Amino acid sequence: MLKINPLTAWQLLRGYVELKSGDWVIQNAANSAAGRAVIQIAHAFGYKTVNVVRREELIENYDPKGDVVLLDHGNLRSVVKDATGGAAIRLGLNAVGGESALRLMVSGSRRHAGQLRRDEFAARLKFRPVS
Repeated sequence: MLKINPLTAWQLLRGYVELKSGDWVIQNAANSAAGRAVIQIAHAFGYKTVNVVRREELIENYDPKGDVVLLDHGNLRSVVKDATGGAAIRLGLNAVGGESALRLMVSGSRRHAGQLRRDEFAARLKFRPVS
């Protein structure tokens, strides 16, 4: 874990889109070892993170170093928009799949979910699975 998770996080943050200090990254499974490595490395580069978890009790014991921790639910897009002040999400990292991945994509979209087809999400945002 000490070797793989930081290297995975590094590649996810640096290998797909060019991020600048102050850019937002969203991820689900943020409480995983890889998710925590993403947060640490993101902070080293000055990126801001939206960290989505599936259980409310994880929020209480979570320290994202000043960024956002949210519960994964059907209204995630609205909550992300409020938490980031409507800022653009430049990179989304999906480690869960299914409906959680769709909510993550919708949360990063600048258009209303009903206005974008699922295949358009992938074209607009760079979502990569975390293994």
